[in-house]
Amino acid sequence: MSLSDTRENQASGASTKPAVFVDGASGTTGLGINERLRLQNDVAVRTIAEDKRKDAGAKRALMEDCLLYTSDAADDLTR
Repeated sequence: MSLSDTRENQASGASTKPAVFVDGASGTTGLGINERLRLQNDVAVRTIAEDKRKDAGAKRALMEDCLLYTSDAADDLTR
């Protein structure tokens, strides 16, 4: 699901599950977290489009739309 997909779904009320965004989801820790979360049927896992991964504004917008945000990255956005 991309950032635009996330906004469309929430605007239309398509998902009533709490949303979770794992920043750094392509790394080892993030992959493990995503794998476990996807086994849960009571949360909606949000991802960011590959071309937006380094876009601080896109990440921030996605984080604002989620109930939970987790990151294993030590970049400027998470400090």
